[in-house]
Amino acid sequence: MSKNSDMAVFIFRRDLRLEDNTGLLAACEKHNQVIPLFCFDPRQADKDNNEYFSKNAFRFMCDSLLEVNRHLKKRGSRLHVITKKPDKALQMLLDDKDISAVYCNADYTPFSRKRDKQMKAICENRDVTFRRLHDICLTKPGSVLTNQGDPYRVYTPFADKARTQPVDTPRRNNFRNVTSVRADYIHDAGTIKDYRPAGGDQIAQQGGRANATKKLRRIEQHANYDEDREVPAIEGTTRLSAHLKFGTISPREFYWTVRDALGVDHGLITELYWRDFYQHVIYHNPEVLGESFNDQFDNLPWRHDKDDFARWKEGKTGFPIVDAGMRELNKIGWMHNRVRMIVASFQTKDLHIDWRWGEKYFAQKLVDYDPASNNGG
Repeated sequence: MSKNSDMAVFIFRRDLRLEDNTGLLAACEKHNQVIPLFCFDPRQADKDNNEYFSKNAFRFMCDSLLEVNRHLKKRGSRLHVITKKPDKALQMLLDDKDISAVYCNADYTPFSRKRDKQMKAICENRDVTFRRLHDICLTKPGSVLTNQGDPYRVYTPFADKARTQPVDTPRRNNFRNVTSVRADYIHDAGTIKDYRPAGGDQIAQQGGRANATKKLRRIEQHANYDEDREVPAIEGTTRLSAHLKFGTISPREFYWTVRDALGVDHGLITELYWRDFYQHVIYHNPEVLGESFNDQFDNLPWRHDKDDFARWKEGKTGFPIVDAGMRELNKIGWMHNRVRMIVASFQTKDLHIDWRWGEKYFAQKLVDYDPASNNGG
């Protein structure tokens, strides 16, 4: 409401942690009071409105939010929950409270960019500062370009250029200036519990920063990652993908933990730059989320055989590695990366079924679903 106020809002999204959280730290550094906020957007949180809704991913998110709330309560605050679209939630909050700035970390999907554009306009109309900071990957999309100023379309030259950028060391959050406010439209953590899907003990990755840091402390067990990751029958991967997706740990924390323990050239760091590459691809080419990266494949004559697709989903194709992968996905909400490639290739190249059908099914089942990484591979 007023730039004379020294109260800010920080909106949690894909950054469900207090430590090394770029936007939250910026807000706490600049303002005397910071309101921690999360919005349950009905376009995403309501499975009737969201055909890509994943019960496994949503449960992971809710458990991570509950842990964030516990950490905030130790600092004399709490997570403020509003069950409306972010633009509507922001309008209500700014019209009701004396707030001078809104902070968030950027996401790079078309949906996210449109949402943030609307939020920025709401803030500007009220003379409130809107700050959107980079946090979710190592290199900011748009910052890694060819010498001609074009985005890269191939990973290796992208990675060579991206690796020349320094990676910030993780920052502790020692601030105690998160605060708490009241209003009839602001809910507490009980609402998160109401939204949380029941069950989930069998899911491969469990939410919350504590589960992520426990895995990080054991990162030296993955010294042979480059060889082990090729064998689906062994636990040769970190199973931290959902934690990176929802930001219970930062990519910088992951990078420096691996670098200090295993060296800068370790394969896990290579995987981080693959993750960056896919974020850059959707930033520069958002159309790939619904079309082919190479437009010569846009008009392939797909089969729309629902029976074959159902057998693929259920793990009943008769091809053991495909069926094992799909049954694993259906049971634990996760699948080994190499097997993901196999089942996706089988769906498209053997069954000739539109890749978008499989992409949606992955989105509905995976605990670690990320539009950019899933689209890229």
